[in-house]
Amino acid sequence: MTHPSCEQDLTTYSYGRLAVLGSSVLSMTIVQSLYSGNEMISGNQLQLVRAATINKGFLAFLCIDTSLDLDYCDIQQSGPSRFSKVRREKNIPLWSFMRLGHSEMVSDRAEFLEKHAETCQGIRLILASGKTYPWQDLANLEANAYFSEIVRSLFGAVYADSNGDILQCSLLAEKLLLLVIITFLLG
Repeated sequence: MTHPSCEQDLTTYSYGRLAVLGSSVLSMTIVQSLYSGNEMISGNQLQLVRAATINKGFLAFLCIDTSLDLDYCDIQQSGPSRFSKVRREKNIPLWSFMRLGHSEMVSDRAEFLEKHAETCQGIRLILASGKTYPWQDLANLEANAYFSEIVRSLFGAVYADSNGDILQCSLLAEKLLLLVIITFLLG
């Protein structure tokens, strides 16, 4: 994901177009899941759940809270002139896939993540409890828009790369636990 501030590579475009596409695809994915899965849901409930799952605060939280576990092999010296392969696992947060062009943005992002680690933990606990939706906590997060744009761009990229296969976008929504949140909201 390339932020518009990244001017180092003139052959790569920013994620802007994918974010616009992804915003619509995400909304369509959520609405389709709700509409086809529950005939008893009212239009007002449909709108509320869609708003709860596509808003900037919630998507930023997802971006901060989602990571990829990567298995890899490392070479380690096991003696004089002896080396061995060691299997390792690395946890890579979704937000770290963004290329930023300004060092100030990198330090701002680090400060934000440190400052809001406690807020994110509180949001996780509220969502896990299944009793309320953390509207206020998500608003208090005051995340930079690029966190939510990463998630939107991801939906746009999956949609574009799968030639418009909304099922692939639904699978992404499942991996991001969006459909679990929807079930919670309807609960």
